[in-house]
Amino acid sequence: MGDAAAAPSNLPVVFDIAAGAAALARNPRGDAPPPGANDWSCRPTPEHPNPVVLLHGQFADQTVNWQTMSPLLANHGYCVFSTNWGERTGDPWPTVSIMGRLPIEDSAEQVSGFIDRVLAATGASRVDLLTHSVGGLVGGYYVKFLGGQAKVDRFVALAAPWAGSNHLNMDGIVRLLGMAGLRTAAESVLGDMSGPLPEVLSGSAFMAKMRSGGGVAVPGVVYTNLLSRYDEVVVPYTSSIVEAPNVTNIVVQDGCEQDLAEHVALVADRVTAAHVLNALDPAHPVPVPCVPVLPVFGG
Repeated sequence: MGDAAAAPSNLPVVFDIAAGAAALARNPRGDAPPPGANDWSCRPTPEHPNPVVLLHGQFADQTVNWQTMSPLLANHGYCVFSTNWGERTGDPWPTVSIMGRLPIEDSAEQVSGFIDRVLAATGASRVDLLTHSVGGLVGGYYVKFLGGQAKVDRFVALAAPWAGSNHLNMDGIVRLLGMAGLRTAAESVLGDMSGPLPEVLSGSAFMAKMRSGGGVAVPGVVYTNLLSRYDEVVVPYTSSIVEAPNVTNIVVQDGCEQDLAEHVALVADRVTAAHVLNALDPAHPVPVPCVPVLPVFGG
């Protein structure tokens, strides 16, 4: 089959987290690209010159995370690509199918190789990133430390813990253990269990590294952060806010009180989806609806 310029698809777009769960049930390994993604013959158009690379959240995968956003973007004429990051290949099934379990630095190396493959296949000079949760830190590390600054144009992050998180007071607990000389041991245990979790804690050395040298946002990349005041994972939710000239921060409820999406539901949220389209193509904005969106389930 020859190369084909990206043309708008006509894929079903379901604003329901259950679509991801159903897709994962059909493919328990979580390695099936979502609808509209990974057509390696796709060629970007002048209207959308950058392929969009999707990076899922911790413990999720490309199959479950992007059943809404991937077909939506393909329907708007984007070349869409998705990958899994953080796979522990030596684990037995079913734990091997749980992604996002390597240190962020290692996962970012995986993403770097994938983006190079996308650029080579499409002939594009840059990609845009759409990330969820810790996928934002993986993409952010790639941009800041692995040469991604020259390869990423727009970076749209859903619920990225840019300033870390104190979910379940985990950061506070680790700090207390540190006072007893046990922080290193505690972080090691957390890392063995969950990969990047100790790095995401607000007081971690990783977060300090991300904040160094001018902060997480690097010049030349345009960032949009989409966040929810009901986020139960990124605590406080304002940890997703970055103050920099090249960053736009949008709390989805500020324009729509009916949107009750929290951390999970942002990926299947009509309000968020419109903001994503506008962040990727601000020259051709679409109306941002205000509709009821359920926590966890989306809408």
